[in-house]
Amino acid sequence: MQLDDWITSVGKTTEYTVKICWPLILKNASHYIVFLKTTSGDVLEVNIVSGNTACHVFYRLSLYTEYRLNVVGVDDGGTAYKSPEVAAKTHEGGT
Repeated sequence: MQLDDWITSVGKTTEYTVKICWPLILKNASHYIVFLKTTSGDVLEVNIVSGNTACHVFYRLSLYTEYRLNVVGVDDGGTAYKSPEVAAKTHEGGT
């Protein structure tokens, strides 16, 4: 189920990391599934975090690359709620 009012945001981004954060709008979330995708939608990484977690950092990413991220919250009854995707770009390297 898509929750259009569930706003995710990009936190601190570096040359090799991207952080995504979300409000804990599911009062009975058992866990969240966090997705990192290419701009074409291919899934690169999926992580499962506890229901009281509000941010996740993806590590070892490529320099100056755009990614798409989203979160799926799962409540105690097993119903999944999907956030809209957000875009994030790692920083350019160099001196």
